[in-house]
Amino acid sequence: MKAPKFVRKPILGKGENALKIASKFRGFISAIPHLYFSRLVKELTIIIPLIFIGLLILNFLRPQTSWEKIRINILEGFGNPVGHLEAGKIFLQNNLYPQANQELNLAWQLSLQPTREINNMLYEVNQKINEPSQLQTQIILWEKISDSYPNYRDANLKLAYLNWRIYHLFDAKKFLDKALTLDPNNEEAKQLQYLIER
Repeated sequence: MKAPKFVRKPILGKGENALKIASKFRGFISAIPHLYFSRLVKELTIIIPLIFIGLLILNFLRPQTSWEKIRINILEGFGNPVGHLEAGKIFLQNNLYPQANQELNLAWQLSLQPTREINNMLYEVNQKINEPSQLQTQIILWEKISDSYPNYRDANLKLAYLNWRIYHLFDAKKFLDKALTLDPNNEEAKQLQYLIER
């Protein structure tokens, strides 16, 4: 079986010359942007409102964040202690203690009979707010003990632990190394070393 022969057809038809074809081609090329943009505008006039409506629907369907709940609770229950109590709980869960303290104090002031829950939460918040200063006073006390008794392993362990609690990792490592040089086989020191180096 023989392969068919391909015959080359002329580009120019009968009675056409290269200038006519070039002018037709230029006319077609110049019409493309106009056709493209007019079609794009027609499609966008339909698509953009649909996208906007879809985003609005998604915005209403999404779950509220805790910050939106706080805002709604405070705005809806401005004179209501329950709104401030809920806002205080959310602040407390997010470790925002000054804001939680403010909201819980408002809830306590607005309620006719402050509940045990509000009092317990206020106590917890105040403990968390005052904790760094309490730890700092303990550090000063244990540093005096460590200076008086330089070979006292437990003082260095306590200083390492207290510094770790307030995120002074350099000092915690320094006191831990000193405690480990005094007693390298101490289990508490090894556990504390694991916590600090984590």
